[in-house]
Amino acid sequence: MINGRTSDAGSTVETGSTGSTGESATTDGSSDGHRGVDESAVGAHSISIDQIFEILKNQRRRSVLRYMQTAGEEVRLGELAEQIAAWECDKEVSEITSSERKRVYVGLYQCHLPKMDDVDAIAYNKPRGKIAPGDNSETFEHYLPDDDAESEARWSQYHTYISVLSVLAIGSLALLAAVGSTPPAVVGTAAVLGVLSGLPLLPVVESVRS
Repeated sequence: MINGRTSDAGSTVETGSTGSTGESATTDGSSDGHRGVDESAVGAHSISIDQIFEILKNQRRRSVLRYMQTAGEEVRLGELAEQIAAWECDKEVSEITSSERKRVYVGLYQCHLPKMDDVDAIAYNKPRGKIAPGDNSETFEHYLPDDDAESEARWSQYHTYISVLSVLAIGSLALLAAVGSTPPAVVGTAAVLGVLSGLPLLPVVESVRS
């Protein structure tokens, strides 16, 4: 796996290493459901902010991290799929159907687990169908909300903020262009790109404030 990737913005987070021995990470929860960054966890690995929130924006991948955080050791893909299917269907594990289990199993196997393995959120042994905590699992846990419904609401709120800011920026630039203050095309493009590039940083700001 590749460590130390950077995003276009160049923002990276130094991370600790949990290895693949199955040791569970220790984190401190915060009052609003987000975890602050524990400086004692800083180590040799680095990962970009964009990579962190690319993983955390998907509910099923957050469920994988929660299950692994609780298990703290290597688990089988079958049992992971069963538990996530039960959570998604609001059922007990014993009540889920084979089709419900298969739907989650296939999604994890083909898409989510390889994506998480690429950034060391987990250590995925695909041939054996086993998953263990990854070198960067502790960092992902720091940013993992305690409540998934709250997480979905926050992402929706962030996107609303961006939409409003974009409208205000474009309106202001149109006004400036009307009075001949600034070339509209240049400033307009810069403003929109600036707003969009700030999107990945909004959850980070929220986490730091908490």
